Amino acid sequence: MGRDLHTAALTASLSLLAGLFGYVARQQSDTEADVLSRMDRERSQRIRAETERRAKIAEAERDVRLATLAERNRIARDLHDTIGHVLSSALLQTTALLAEQDENSRTGAIRDIQATLNLGMDRARQSVHGLYEESLSFEYELKEVMDRFTFCTVSSQVDFRQEPPHDYRQTMLKAVREALANVVRHSNATAVQIMAVEHPGFYQLRVKDNGTRILTEAEEASRSGVHLGLGTMSERAGRHNGTLRIERKGGFGIILTLPKRTDDKQSEKGDT
Repeated sequence: MGRDLHTAALTASLSLLAGLFGYVARQQSDTEADVLSRMDRERSQRIRAETERRAKIAEAERDVRLATLAERNRIARDLHDTIGHVLSSALLQTTALLAEQDENSRTGAIRDIQATLNLGMDRARQSVHGLYEESLSFEYELKEVMDRFTFCTVSSQVDFRQEPPHDYRQTMLKAVREALANVVRHSNATAVQIMAVEHPGFYQLRVKDNGTRILTEAEEASRSGVHLGLGTMSERAGRHNGTLRIERKGGFGIILTLPKRTDDKQSEKGDT
């Protein structure tokens, strides 16, 4: 009888252990399945993200190619319109010169050809100069200014939806140069921050240093170099109906604000 009980208990224990092992095995199997499923999802997400990234890169490269071709066509048209008419006129004048018998008339015709070619050369120079100016972005020119500044560290942030007009860019760049020159001459700053931001109705430039040696308005007025520099910046801003504001808290800074012109706003609407 005792032996039967012992056997039954042993059998029950073995059954219980078998059940436990089965449960653990099922749990382990379920866990492995969950891990594999999660790994599959993560792999799919990575593949999808990489595909989207490559698609965006391809789209950006295509946009660059199209923009480059459009710019080449524009340059070709500009050069054709600028030089083609002048050369055609010079050829006609040369043909007429060959048929001219009178020496005085020949001299006058040669002078006309010379004037026509000089006009064409001037127009070609203007076109190339204009194309060069348009090809340089504000951010590129700002970097050149910053690279030449070695007095202290300087950082920048440029956020333009579209490039400002050339005269606006030059006004802002001149303000940056003057502000950095003032840092060298009058500040004990160790860092300068430049921010150029486009707003819906205006462009704004801010140049701020962290110096503690800040001139008061009276001190600025007594130092002709500072007063003249700030006055020049203010005068340039006024030419565009803009303003120049001075900051003296937490360092010295300037804020140059240039309102958008009507044609700039219309161009922005056309891009949306």
